[in-house]
Parts: sequence; C-alpha cells; structure tokens
Amino acid sequence: MSKKSEIKSIPTFPLSKLVLSDINPRQIVDETEVEALAQSIKACGLIQNLVGISEGENIGIVAGGRRLRALQLLLETKEIIASFPVAVRVAENEEQALEWANAENTARKDLNPSEEIKAYRIMQEKGFSVEKIAIAFAKTVRHVKGRLRLANLAECILDALAQGDVTLDIASVYTITDDQEKQTETFNRLNGSWGGDQEHTIKNSLMAEANTADDRRTQFVGREAYEAAGGKIREDLFGEDVYFLDTIILDRLVDEKLEQVRQDVLAKGWKWIQANVDLVPYQERELNTFIQPTRPELNDQQSARLEALKQADRNDQAKPNELKELQALLDYTKPVYLSVDMDFAGGYVSIGHDGQPRLDLGYI
Repeated sequence: MSKKSEIKSIPTFPLSKLVLSDINPRQIVDETEVEALAQSIKACGLIQNLVGISEGENIGIVAGGRRLRALQLLLETKEIIASFPVAVRVAENEEQALEWANAENTARKDLNPSEEIKAYRIMQEKGFSVEKIAIAFAKTVRHVKGRLRLANLAECILDALAQGDVTLDIASVYTITDDQEKQTETFNRLNGSWGGDQEHTIKNSLMAEANTADDRRTQFVGREAYEAAGGKIREDLFGEDVYFLDTIILDRLVDEKLEQVRQDVLAKGWKWIQANVDLVPYQERELNTFIQPTRPELNDQQSARLEALKQADRNDQAKPNELKELQALLDYTKPVYLSVDMDFAGGYVSIGHDGQPRLDLGYI
C-alpha cells in the first residue's frame, strides 16, 4: 500500500517570537531596503512565508531575514502589534532549513500587475526612489518604471486588470490622460461594448477634443511655438502619439500665423488676400475671374542653352555649375504674375494637408 504525502498548512507565530537565526546568511542589510520592504508589506501584505528553525522558545529565521526586519520595523512604528501572526515554515533541522532557503528563490510568488502598480505607487508616495522600490521587490528598475507609468490609473481600471477583465496593454492606453474621472467615464462606457477594447477607440474617446501632432493645424503652428505660448502636450507613454491639449491656444496661434502669412503675401503687391484654415470651396472661388500667370519667354540663345543642359543632365554628363545654370533657367521660365495683374487681383491662403501654407492666387 502506497503512502500519500500530506500537504501541511504553514503555521503562524507571533512576531515577538521570531528572531534572526545565526545561520541566516544575510546578517547585514541596507536599512533603506528594509524601509522600502516594510512599505511593500504594508501595501500588499506578506506575500511569502518565512523559513525558520526552532531555537528554544523562539523561531530562528533562516530565510526571510529582510522580511523579518521589515515586520519588526512596522512593529516599532506601531503599524502592527507584537502578536501579529507570521507564517513560518519550520524545518526539522538546520540542513533542511538551508535547503528550503535555497529553494525559496525559485518559488517566489509574483504580484499581479494591478497589485504591483498599487504597491509601487504607495511606496513612491512615501518618498522611496525607483531604485529602492526595485530592490524591495527584486525587480529591475526598468520594470518598476514601467509599472509606475500606470500609477495614475482609475481604480475601476486597476480592479478590472486584477480580475483579468482587461489586458495590461489596454489598461496602458488609459494613461493617455491624467483625468481619472474621464478614465472612469470612458472605461464604464466602452468596457464590454463592441470595439470597446480597441486601442484606437479608447484613444479617440479620451482625446476627442485634442489635436494630434500629425494634424495639419499642429504642424502649421509647430510644437515649439505651441509650448512657448503655454500649450500643454500629452505624449502617449506606451506609443508614439503626441496630443496638443489646449485647443484655445492652438486656435489662437493658427489664426495669428495665418494672418502673418496673409500680410506677407499682401506685401508682395496683391490687392487682396483672404485667409482661412480650410481652402475656400471651388464654387465660391469660381465666382471670381481667374487670370493666368505669365510665363517668361526665352530668347533663341537661352532656349538652345536650356535644351543642351537638359540633354547633358539626361546623359549624366552635366557638371555642378551646369546643373545650377539649368535650375536657374527652369526657375526663370516658371509662370509669374505681373505687377499690373497683382494691382487688381488677389487670392486665398489656407493650410494644406501637409501643414504648410497653401496659396491660391490670381482671382479678380
């Protein structure tokens, strides 16, 4: 008859009965690490039991010395009481205790992302650096920074993350705004709906009133000018999207720059120039009479020279100075409006799809 091994529950002992065993390999620790770990335990409890061995009336801790010190610190600061129950797996002898201690590192229970975010946030609020938090949780600094980026998520999103109702990637999308009320409203409205778990749907909902960096108006103004005017920027922490949040400032800068472009074009001699963000509809423009620009004519010698330069360019035989001469002749032949036409005509200034000023001129 085979014997079935029993899985024994791990007993608990009052904190006051626990002492650091002489065979614990880590007798000296960084006090700031202990403080950080104490805050970790306070935030999410003692996740992992200690390993010990009987030492008279006490239990000597062989594995978990930092945790013991952190608990004792919480006792000193009256966060817990002396009878606080601590789970300790008690070995039958020193050899077994050391074996368990060595195995502990390969059987550590990690926090889920939601628990990590909350725990890291609490510790950061207590003044602990990212480096100290990383030490306390045996994580890399990069890992801790990644979780702290999610520290401002609304509780409903963190709860859904803990329950597995949303993925970490989807939760990350909500960091695009610091407004937790907006996060909550958007999450409650979209979660479980058709397309509500799509990144672009969430972003569009959260940033409905903002303009992206690839919007033609933001390209027209430029980020530097916008921020110099006091405009706020929101960058997607987990993507490449950049949002211009202050619509009023952006609108003002667009109007000011359009007016400057209008004045610059007027200064060239046009009678009138109308500025609009969008191109004036074709039907409205057609109410005016359009005049064609004049193309300058080349004399026979210039024409022959232009053809010779073109042929040299096609054959890859043109020298650098000849290429400059070719470009100069081509520029000279571009259609232009004569001052006599500009005295009576005008046109429209708008913002092109590439964010550059668009000029539609030659209307009377």
